[in-house]
Amino acid sequence: LLRNAWATVNTSVHEALPVSFLESFAYGKPVISCQNPDDLVNRFGIYTGEILGEGNDDESIGRFAGAIEKLISNRDEMVRKGLAARSFVSQNYSFRSFEAALDGITRNMI
Repeated sequence: LLRNAWATVNTSVHEALPVSFLESFAYGKPVISCQNPDDLVNRFGIYTGEILGEGNDDESIGRFAGAIEKLISNRDEMVRKGLAARSFVSQNYSFRSFEAALDGITRNMI
């Protein structure tokens, strides 16, 4: 599904760093979200600004609609953000990066 998507729209307001962000980034897809953990959405997608509550009011829907329009209207930027996201995930969330971090932690314990 992610391979064929052009982006991920994540409306969750209760997750710190949603796994769906990392999954989307791994497939080189930008994210549109009302949450911006560690500024990742600004870097690899479009941040709508914080939206709390249900998110089904006209203003909230308008923010997401505007972000979707902005993203799909500039294909080059969409692709650039997707490729940067994939690079970020491969550098920071790969098995090798996990193994290196775990190795560093265990070496500090000795």
